[in-house]
Amino acid sequence: MSWNWRKAYARLGANFLISFFSPLMGTTVVLNVDFLDAVLVGIISSVIVTGFAGGKMLDEWSKTKC
Repeated sequence: MSWNWRKAYARLGANFLISFFSPLMGTTVVLNVDFLDAVLVGIISSVIVTGFAGGKMLDEWSKTKC
C-alpha cells in the first residue's frame, strides 16, 4: 500500500483553512483592532491545528513504511 500524498496535502490544507477562518466567522471585515485580533487568533490556531494534524499524518506514514 502506497502513501497518498495528494490526500495528505489536501487534509493539511483543509485543516489550515478551517482553523484559520473559524475565528473570523463572527467579525466584520473592517481593518480595526478587533478584526486584526481575530486574524492573529486564526493564524495561531491554524498553525497549532495543522501541526497536530501533520504529526498524526507522519505517524500514520511511519507505520506504513516500517
